[in-house]
Order: sequence, then structure tokens, then C-alpha cells
Amino acid sequence: MKKFLVLSFSFSLFALSFTLNCYADFNDYLDYLGKERGHFGVKSENTLGAGEKFFIGGDINDLGTSIKALAEKKPFLSEKQTIGIEAGAAFLDDKRYKQETPVIGAYVYTDMDEYTRFSSEIKYSQPEIYHVSDAADERIKKHVGSNSVSALLFRCENSPVDNDDYPTSGRKTDMAFEVSSQALGSDFNFLRLTAGNAFYYTPVELNNPLSRLTFAFIQQAGFMNRFAGDDEIPFFERFYAGGTTTVRGYMPRYLGPRDKDDEPIGGNCMAAWTLEARYPVWKDIKAALFYDQGNAWEKTADLNLNDTKSGVGAGLRWVTRFGTARLDYGYGLNGNTRQRGGRVHAGLGMRF
Repeated sequence: MKKFLVLSFSFSLFALSFTLNCYADFNDYLDYLGKERGHFGVKSENTLGAGEKFFIGGDINDLGTSIKALAEKKPFLSEKQTIGIEAGAAFLDDKRYKQETPVIGAYVYTDMDEYTRFSSEIKYSQPEIYHVSDAADERIKKHVGSNSVSALLFRCENSPVDNDDYPTSGRKTDMAFEVSSQALGSDFNFLRLTAGNAFYYTPVELNNPLSRLTFAFIQQAGFMNRFAGDDEIPFFERFYAGGTTTVRGYMPRYLGPRDKDDEPIGGNCMAAWTLEARYPVWKDIKAALFYDQGNAWEKTADLNLNDTKSGVGAGLRWVTRFGTARLDYGYGLNGNTRQRGGRVHAGLGMRF
């Protein structure tokens, strides 16, 4: 476990120090990179020549913390292809256990056109579960220690938007298919499909203040299934809902299947959607009103859009060149939960 964390941090420090040595002017090499799948951070492009890129960043929210570093080279086999390597780690502090997950991977992506990218990746992660409480569910206790997850990932991204960092018009679509198999060195056999879609609209034709109001409609869904005789998908790979990235107004990962003590254990299916109105209030500060709805279910067959939880709220967005900082207050509308009152959600980086 420690050697992977050392590798991840060393990779990050190497990329950062190399970038600093290659540019004399701070403003010449640091630039916000908003399309690294939800991570905020800084990049350096063309360090050693055309097509070179380094990225260092991460994500911080109430679901946990992650760090990430990558290096890319273009062209690879053709002018439209790019090869890259990445390393990182994610950290989660649950009251029943703690989790650290170092990740390393290599990928190739092809630019199909100006807005469409297809990528394939092989990645290895090593979730380590420790400090498990005596009251934790047996499905958690059985995975104490290090676990190995090797997977192949295929992804298609299409983003015809006016601004990739903070869109005001257009659409973003992201679909990914993942296979984890013991044949690849994994401890688990499962298939995972995730999809995200976002639409942005600003009524610029109106000659009044509403022409600065942006509407965003965001949809997320995920499905998993085991194969080759595995009895279950481990809890740390399953889907959860609730928190800053799905249904605000509820505690992180609060919505979905529960264990015997009514604590979240995750499901094999998730769906959530958001309607958000954003309005600039001062320079790079944006205000937002939102409505969220969604849930997670034990099996795909259990998916029921009438069985969802919803929340409403308001927040602020600070759009910087290094990423977008978010502060939201959400209030859960469903009274048949143990939670009372609303929740404050803070984070860095935007998934859509």
C-alpha cells in the first residue's frame, strides 16, 4: 500500500518541479484544466515540445479527497491519438472504517472530431480498508486489508459546449464501460456502465438581465453486475447517492441500500438528476439555485424512479483558473429518513 502512495506523490512532485524549471514566468505555464474528469488543478503544455502535457490536481468534497497527476504525449500512432500515464490516490473517512486507494494507469485516446474523444485505459487500484469498527457489517469486515482491482475501461466523451471549464450553452456527454476480471489480476469480477449527460442553456436573445441566467440540466446513471461466480461486488466499488455530487441536502453516500444497522452499504444501480439555475453576481462569483433527485438500489431490477429522494437549495460558485470552488446549502425534502434539517456541501472541482 505504502509503495503505491509513495509512487503517486513522487509522480506529482516530479511533474510539478519539472514544470517549474521549464518556465520562467508563472503565468506562462499554469492554466486551469477543467476537463480532467472532475478534477481541478494546473497543467503545463508543450514542456519538451509539441504535444507534451503534465497535469497535477485533485478533488475535495464531502465524499472524500483525491489527488491525481498525469503525463501525456501526442501524437502516438497518429496525429489524432494521445498516450498517457496517470497516478493518484483517494481517501475516505467513514465512521465504520477508513479507506485509502492508490491508483495507477495507462491510457490512449483518439480525437474523433473537435468535440468527441474515445479512450481506452488499463488501471490498477489497491483499496485498503482499515480501522474497521466492531459494529461494522460483515460485508465490510471481509475486505479488511489490501484489495486488488485491475480493470479495462472504455470511454466516449462528447462536449460541444461554448466553454469547457464553465459552460453556458451546449451539451456534455460522458459514457464509460469497465471490466474488472481475475484474468487481469483483480480480486473481483464485475462489469460497470456509467453515463452522464448535461445540457446548458442561456437565453442570450433576451435584452434584459435574464440573458445572463444559465440553466443546467444534469443526468447521471450507473449499473453494475458480477460474473464468473463472484458472490458479490465489494462495497467500495458499488454506487452511492447523496452528497455534493448527486443529491444535495443529504449526508454523503446516505441514500441507497442499508446494512443491518441502517448504515449505507451501496448498490449495483444508481440514478440522479439535477436542475440548476446559475447567475453571475460579481466578477467570477456565480450564484445558483438547484433541485436534485435520485437514489441507489441493490440490483438493477430494483430501479424505480418513484423510489427517489429529492433536495433543494442554493449556493455559490467561484470560477478560477485553477478550478471551480463550490459552496452549497441543500435541504432534503423527504421526511422518512433519519436526517433532520439541511446540509452544507463544499467542494473543489465540477463534474459537469
